[in-house]
This record gives sequence, C-alpha cells and structure tokens, in this order.
Amino acid sequence: MRLRLEPEEYLIALLCALPTELDAVRAVLDEEHEVLQQDKNDSNHYCFGSIGGHNAVLACPPAAQTGISSAAAVVAQMMISLRWIRFALMVGIGGGVPSGNADIRLGDVVVSYPGETHGRVIQYDFGETIPNGFAQTGLLKSPPPVLLSAVAKVRANHREKRSKLSIHSSRLHDLPEFMFTPTEPDNLFEASYDHIRGTTCEACNSQKKVKRKPRKKGEVVIHYGLVASGNQVIRDGRMRENASKAFGDVLCFEMEAAGLMNDFPCLFIRGISDYADSHKNKGWQACAAGAAATYAKELLLVIPPTDIVKIPKASEIISRAQVFYPPPPSLEGVPPVNRSVDQASEMSELGTDQSDLRIAKKTDARVLHNSSSHGFEVREKPRQYFKKGRFFMLHWSEPTGVNSSVECLNFQKIRRFMVIRGRPAHCLCLVVHTYGSQGTSKIGARASDHAVVIPAGKPVVLHPEEKELKKDPIQIIVEDSRVELDHTARLDFSRVYTVEYNLPVRNIGRIHPKDLSKFESYFIISVDIRPHEVKADEDYQMDELSTTASINAVV
Repeated sequence: MRLRLEPEEYLIALLCALPTELDAVRAVLDEEHEVLQQDKNDSNHYCFGSIGGHNAVLACPPAAQTGISSAAAVVAQMMISLRWIRFALMVGIGGGVPSGNADIRLGDVVVSYPGETHGRVIQYDFGETIPNGFAQTGLLKSPPPVLLSAVAKVRANHREKRSKLSIHSSRLHDLPEFMFTPTEPDNLFEASYDHIRGTTCEACNSQKKVKRKPRKKGEVVIHYGLVASGNQVIRDGRMRENASKAFGDVLCFEMEAAGLMNDFPCLFIRGISDYADSHKNKGWQACAAGAAATYAKELLLVIPPTDIVKIPKASEIISRAQVFYPPPPSLEGVPPVNRSVDQASEMSELGTDQSDLRIAKKTDARVLHNSSSHGFEVREKPRQYFKKGRFFMLHWSEPTGVNSSVECLNFQKIRRFMVIRGRPAHCLCLVVHTYGSQGTSKIGARASDHAVVIPAGKPVVLHPEEKELKKDPIQIIVEDSRVELDHTARLDFSRVYTVEYNLPVRNIGRIHPKDLSKFESYFIISVDIRPHEVKADEDYQMDELSTTASINAVV
C-alpha cells in the first residue's frame, strides 16, 4: 500500500514536458506515494513520491503540451493545488550545441548555471530588431541559492571522481529504454549539411560527419552554462550556430525554461537528445531523459531536507516578484521638497494594487518623482509614447476614503495603466488590478467590468473562486523582460483616470495590435459612448469625459 501524505508535506516539484521525461523521473524515485486530489481548476498530471530524502511532486502538462506558455500554465495551476512548493527542477530533454569549448554528445546533460551577466537562461525568441540585427532582451533570473550551492557540491564530487550517476541509473535497469541503449548512432554532421530523407541518417553523406575523439560507451559528461529557451523547435544547424554565437556559447536549446524562470524559483536539467539540426530524431530521447533524471536525483541527495524547510514558499516569491520593485535610489543630488507625504514602510510587491500604507511614516516627496528611479522617467516625446494601448506603471498617490483601514490621509502604490485616449498634456487611462491576487473573485469587483490581461500567447488562468469573464482577454506585448504579470491581472473598464505627461513612468509594453479594436469597443460600451462620438485619438476630443476622469481619479 502506497504512503499517503498531506499536500503541505511536498516541498519540491520535478517538472516535465513529455511523458517520456516523466517516466524517467518516476523510475529514479525511491518510493511512489498515493496521488492526492487536486483542485478542479488544476488540469496538470501529477505523481507523488520521495527522492533523495525529499518528498516531491512530479508534474506534467495535459496532452504533452510543450513550450514556454504551457510550462507557465503548469506552474500557475500547481500553485493552486500545491502552494507549499519551495522550488522546482525542470527535468527533460534538449538540443545540444557542440563547440570547441564544449564537447557535447548525445546522452550528455546540460545544467543551467549562472554567469556574471545573467542567470544562464535566455529566451532566444524575445528581443527587438535593431539596425545591425537582433538584440536579445530576454535575460532571466538565477536559480535560488540552495540550488546553486547544491550544483557546486555535485560539481566538486564529479571533479573528485565521487559521482554517483552510475549508481542512480541502476534504478533504470527494469526500464531498458532509459539505459544507455539508444536506437541511433551519435552522428554530428556539419552545421551547413541538411538531412537527406527518412527518420534515420542512413542516406546522409558520411563524409559530412564531424570527426570527434572517441568516448567510452555509456560515458555521460555534465556541462554547466547557458540554456536558450523559446517557443519554437530549432531544426537547423546553421540557425543553431548563429544563435549560439549571437548569445554567447549556448550549450542547449529547449522550450520550457523561459516560461518559468521569472515566475518560479527553479533549475533546468537537460539531457541531450539531438543537435538542434535537421538530423534530429527520437532515437536518443529516452536515453537523454534518463540521464537528466539521474542527475536530478544526485543533486537532491546533497541538499539536506532541513534546508528546504527554511526556504520561502515559491508562491510567496512569485507574489513579491510579480513586478520588480527595487529599493529607492540615493537622494544625493535631488533637490528637497518642502513638504512630506505619507508612504508605506514597505511595498510588498510592485504589481499588486494592495500596497496600501499599513504603517504610516514620513518620507521626502522627492523620492516619488525622481525620474531616474529604476526605469521611471519622464517621456521626452509624450504624444508619441502615450498612444492607445500603451501599458505602463506609475507611482500613484490617492487620498484615503472614510472607510479605509489605512491610518493616514494619503497612500501610495505602484499602479499600472493602459492608455485609451491621448490629449495635448495628458492621457486618459484604464487601470489594471490584481485585487490582492484574487482577481474578480474579490468582493466588490464586478466580473462584467473586467477583462483578463495576459502576455501574448500565454493561457488564461482564473482564480479558483473566480467566475469566467465574459470579455475576451487582452493580450500584451511585454517590452521589459524584468516585468512579469500575475495571472490575476484584470483590466477595469468601469473607471477612467487622467495621467499627466510630466510624470515619470516605467514602460511595460503595449496591447497586441489585433486586440486594439476589442480594447476600444469594450471601452465604448462600458462608458456608454455613442459610436458617432468616437473620433481618432489625435483629434483630442471627449473633453467632458476627461473632466469626469479627473473626478474619478480622486474619488
């Protein structure tokens, strides 16, 4: 009879994208546990067990969905059923990038490990076009310290010839497909040579193979460094080489890391199943998945269970990091203002609209309008920037109402706005709320007044107690890779705000072009504007609405 534990006893998640990957991780478990009941809004596939002295949950998306969006959805749903998780290991397969610096072979393992400039995971299909090419901007955060420390211990063990990978792989003996018995030879062809035909390379020119030093059969080498993630499978050797050079010695390409790194504390472990070229096939997938699973077990064995309990819950980390809010900069050189405002002693997170002033204290008003404050700046060409659909954040101050629990006259929060109309000196905006990560399930938030706000291409995830919204989602092109939207972000069409152009703002992005007409129509219906009264933004009409908006902004 399998052991049954409570949900709060599972502190580690092992995330997989494919059934083969999940089966490999299950094979190295020390013990399988009884499957727990999950929330009705959680469609993930779970297995439970113990590994390396830790209780862990294995999670996989339904129907073997892959890509950064499905990976993000797995985490979002897992946080509903298993909110006690501390961190995750993303265990699976990837496409290797052999080079003069890294003799990567099929069956090897690549581990994302941070360098001096970024967290060693990049989103290769996230960036911007520049005159001389493409500038990659999707640099993602480092894994949590406990995982970095564990990786360092494992690396030291390997250098001292104390690796236990072969011992852990013995657990795979009952499943020969995960042992080092691939169905295809390890052939690396020149990057410019394309596959001829068929599911094997029998018809390919053997003269185009890259000559490499022989290796012992079954030898697995662990590589540490840069992993590139995106939403498309790379099947071209030339593209592989160009991307690796552009981003700096990429070791591996895969499809899940970028969707998780900024949302969830995790480390990525990839068994190499192909070389990200046209010669790729499934012959090495099981072997690569088994290699990644055995490394994951070896890593967990060097982490004391008592250290895991001390780590903050991943749900708490996600909540604090929904949008990055660094500490205020030095006031040196900023002229003082002869008045003070009441400000919160701490803002728990930038992205949540509940950063009210629970503890009032005096702070210099110059902090609030320092245009150099971590990305907040006054726009030099406001009428070009504040166009319909622009999405930005702002230090926002409001008077407290008579029923407020805040014990001060004013409170400040970071508020996010979307431009609906531009004017000569200001713009009219709608506000995006999370309602304390409750979405429209919060009392007083009418679902009919709101639409879900999501990054383009990502799935909608509702709060467990939230009713389905009638308005279609509004997709956002996020232009700042450091900004992450909580899945409970909701655009409120019931109230209009005036934002002056002389205030420092921080850019988030813009509404996807295909959703602009939807955005406009929802606004017109919500504020009861007659169709013949709607004119182009540059005409700067609707003065009466602007007056109403100014009143609403301070009520």
